[in-house]
Amino acid sequence: MLKATKIFDFIFWPFIFLLLLILNYSSGHLNSDNGVFLSGAWSLINNLNIYKDFFSFSTPGTYYLIWAVWKIFGVSYGAALSIALLLLFTSACLIFKIAAQLNKKGAYLAVIIFCLSSASWPIITSHIFCLPFILGAAYLIIIALKKNKINLICLAGLLAGIAVLFLQTIGLATIAGLAIFLLWIYINKKDALNFKNLIGFICISLAPILILFLKWPPLFLFDKLIKFPALNYSNTISISYWLLSANLIFLSVFFYILNKSHRQNMVIKLLFIWQILLFLTTASYPDFEHLAFVSAPLIILFSVLIIEFLKNKLGPKFLLTFGISLSFIFYLSFYLIEAIVYLSFPSQSIIDFLNNNCHDKYIYAGPFLPEFYFETRKLNPGPSQWLLTNQHPEEYFLETASDLERIKPDCAIVNYKMVEKFNYNKNNAVDNYLKNYYQEIRKFNETLILKRIDTK
Repeated sequence: MLKATKIFDFIFWPFIFLLLLILNYSSGHLNSDNGVFLSGAWSLINNLNIYKDFFSFSTPGTYYLIWAVWKIFGVSYGAALSIALLLLFTSACLIFKIAAQLNKKGAYLAVIIFCLSSASWPIITSHIFCLPFILGAAYLIIIALKKNKINLICLAGLLAGIAVLFLQTIGLATIAGLAIFLLWIYINKKDALNFKNLIGFICISLAPILILFLKWPPLFLFDKLIKFPALNYSNTISISYWLLSANLIFLSVFFYILNKSHRQNMVIKLLFIWQILLFLTTASYPDFEHLAFVSAPLIILFSVLIIEFLKNKLGPKFLLTFGISLSFIFYLSFYLIEAIVYLSFPSQSIIDFLNNNCHDKYIYAGPFLPEFYFETRKLNPGPSQWLLTNQHPEEYFLETASDLERIKPDCAIVNYKMVEKFNYNKNNAVDNYLKNYYQEIRKFNETLILKRIDTK
């Protein structure tokens, strides 16, 4: 039996990597969310500075990691995709390790669900790049307490802190969630760890954040990464919390059922506390995609619950669980369909047209087409790679219009249809400037290519 298990594992993991490769090879080559980070890293390659020459809602880790990979292997989509796939595969392995603490068969199921869900994700994003670090931190906490290797708690804190360098919200939520869990352990099981371990975890987790302060002042980062997104990020959309509510309901039900049958299992409690904090990070934009990015603990709990109740088909508990599970599977299916619908993939012919007809170093791609900066190897003339009314302040539009007048790029590419869901208002300094100085020369579905009228 042991030998058969080893053979299965030998086949399973190459299959998982191949599955991730197939599902994600072309899942976001020309996607706007991927484009934010690809174009940001392209700006770094061209010696521009994040937060000074171009804007970002997230901490700079993802941009600099892609930049470093490009410095070594050359600028290409394949290089950026490779590091994203490697991080995604590492995340799948860590999900398996965490879930296996509860049920090994459930761990296999959790990995498969996680991989399939990634098919609709733009994976070259800070959400994916921070995943291995937060999952690694959670796994080390579990091992530290289960095997009495308390020193691993400090290493867990370091990984959680590194996650902040890639995405501040998820990283800080992980630090908070794991700290709350350790506090619960300290209060209820004082022999498991002492208060110094908890303080050590928090202090070590904050250490990587100090790296940011070496280049940017704390108040500056607070204004750019905390205050500005909190005040502006959700202003562009009509927020509905039914998806977030549904996730919290499923989480509560799965936790209640599993906790009753595993009263002494701390892994279930850790996943529950941590998942609540992760879900709270989506409060400003609780759509399918952002909820999916942070649902690893929920997927683990669901997978373990399914396997455990398939073993024992007797009693009303099974019928209840079966009904809830069917509802969750239906919910996941809807989740994936909706996420795929929102992804947009511009034709390669657009890039070919731009390369053949636009020869300046700069191009304007908006309101939300940052992928074209990287794909055409051109630069953005304004302070932000995307501009959404209500989300970005008026001075960003005024500065971009001023830069367009100063630089006079010969081409612009715009798609207003895709930003209708953000309640985009075309009566702004940038669009008014484009209307006066550019004319349409080609249309690809809803994407317009504009050429400057006064080319002097």
